[in-house]
Amino acid sequence: MVYFCSGMNNLELLEEERLLPMLEEAGIVVSGENFQLPEIFLMEMTAISDHLTELESDPDEKVFGILKTAVVAAEEEMLEEAAEAVNGYDPTNADAAVLEKLKIFYFKRKFLLQIKERVSIFASRN
Repeated sequence: MVYFCSGMNNLELLEEERLLPMLEEAGIVVSGENFQLPEIFLMEMTAISDHLTELESDPDEKVFGILKTAVVAAEEEMLEEAAEAVNGYDPTNADAAVLEKLKIFYFKRKFLLQIKERVSIFASRN
């Protein structure tokens, strides 16, 4: 099964409905896998999560604005890193290093989406 075609823009590969099946087919992602994200990313996301928890009990619009900016910046950085990997992706000869970068992107995005959900919930309360 091919999830990538030559007419497709490489950045379209980053869409989850294309990326996950491609990574599973390549044996890079296994269903139910407990993947260890890079420590620096986890530290950044933990700090944001901790601040969101504090905001739930003591709302502060200024701090919330800073957190929203941090989440957007983390997402942009993650997309830039993934774009570099995707630009090097050749579906006929998939490089293991590129696939590993795409795997990291996949799991980072899943983690970041959970943070973004919390940000949205907080924003809707105010």
